[in-house]
Amino acid sequence: MLVNNASADVKSAASITSREGEGELLSRLEGKLIPAIRCSQAALEHMLSDGGGRIIMIGGTAARVVTGGTGSGLLGSAAAGLGNSALTNFAKHLSKAVAPAGVLVNVVQPGVVATDRHPGRVRSRAMAGGISVEEAARAFDAEVAIGRTIVPRDVSGIVLFLASPWASGITGQSIAIDGGAFDLVSY
Repeated sequence: MLVNNASADVKSAASITSREGEGELLSRLEGKLIPAIRCSQAALEHMLSDGGGRIIMIGGTAARVVTGGTGSGLLGSAAAGLGNSALTNFAKHLSKAVAPAGVLVNVVQPGVVATDRHPGRVRSRAMAGGISVEEAARAFDAEVAIGRTIVPRDVSGIVLFLASPWASGITGQSIAIDGGAFDLVSY
């Protein structure tokens, strides 16, 4: 089994409409997509000779939604969307190519997750909104239909399921773990 969970964080808010942000966009691809391709190819050498396996990509809901507002040109959103949607597209193509050999490939797409980076997001929101850190944390929770921010065990649970025998009929799928935060329907 392989879990691809590489990423390059893009924090810039430069415009995507000029070459000024090109380096950040490419950095996201080089930090998210390229490692997934290389690790998958290396793992496939063993999986194909072993008669099967699982490849699980950790993407993000940015593959499904555009944030930042119309005309905002926010690079962070575009870079995240580009990296995650490219990863999802790669996984779909790969799943078709290797399914006959017993290798199943899927993508888990978390929304905002309370990882070690989350307190920084909360502090940034508090400062930007002129509110307390506690109010900012509650605001993050309020954006999620289940009333709380996703935690790492929410993501690891679906990864464990996809790696298990119970998921033997699932390949080429992208599964959002966002607690109902995003209003989208995808097939």
